[in-house]
Amino acid sequence: NTSDKTTNDLDSLTVNAITEDSVKKFWDRYNKIPIVNPRKWKFHETVFEEHYYQMLRYLSYELEKENAVLITFGFSFADEHIRNLIKRSLLNLNLQVFICCYDHAEKIRLKTMFGDNYKNITFITRDNETDKLDFCFFNKFSLASRTDCCKETSS
Repeated sequence: NTSDKTTNDLDSLTVNAITEDSVKKFWDRYNKIPIVNPRKWKFHETVFEEHYYQMLRYLSYELEKENAVLITFGFSFADEHIRNLIKRSLLNLNLQVFICCYDHAEKIRLKTMFGDNYKNITFITRDNETDKLDFCFFNKFSLASRTDCCKETSS
């Protein structure tokens, strides 16, 4: 943690033997970090950790509002508890969900994941590899009458 060190200094780094005490100290400190680990138990951790529970509750509350819109970029929907929260919210027929898919294969995977039961989901994907899947692309897709806001500018 000093400014005169570089990554080359890692070669000369020596590590002391790992003891039970050092492992215990590590886990004591690690468990104080507000992090959700990528494993099946993260639902348990998320629900019982107040901060994450509040965020998910707020998301659910917002998705239940009239004329709510959810736009996702780069979200795999692999998190079961978040995916199920969104699926429950889709019962709100005033909710519109736009899922931006990186490619056609991802679109098929996500359509399979959600099924054909939800008419308020729109899956968006690039027409060809040269298109950038960004908010400009999304705006061109969803606001066809206002495409002038998305014209590329040279810099």
